[in-house]
Amino acid sequence: KLPGSYFGVTAEGRAKDIALGIVRDLGGKPVEVADEDKSLYHAAACITSNYLVTLLHLANKLYVASGFDESVALEAMMPLVKGTVANIESVGTVAALTGPIARGDTKVIEQHLLSLARLDDGIGGTLGTTILDVYKALGLETIDIALQKGTLSAEAAERLSAALKRT
Repeated sequence: KLPGSYFGVTAEGRAKDIALGIVRDLGGKPVEVADEDKSLYHAAACITSNYLVTLLHLANKLYVASGFDESVALEAMMPLVKGTVANIESVGTVAALTGPIARGDTKVIEQHLLSLARLDDGIGGTLGTTILDVYKALGLETIDIALQKGTLSAEAAERLSAALKRT
């Protein structure tokens, strides 16, 4: 999977020339990253790969909690994941956003929050709290994306934000 991958390179002088050459020899695309920005670059890669796995793992648990067999849950996610990745690749992250936040559908978000909170009341133990916290944090970030996309009014953003910030 290395050909076509981007590599952050932090080096100077001859070491930089060698590092850039190695990346190119591997079929990669080098990007110079300042020493003080290496952690940001690595955090971005971590979110892109590792945290995507975590999000899909949490989604899988929700499918199972809703009655799906675990193997079927994974199969159910794949068309959504592949379609979303294809949309992002085609039009970028902002334009690819769909769903209840992009539509300003506070009622659907409130239903999600109630269902996730119930998981904490016996079905999922700490699972519910973890998923609820993640859902709220990601929802708040998604509001900003929907505002950038232009599909969400300021009033709807306020309603969604209030719903997601309620304890």
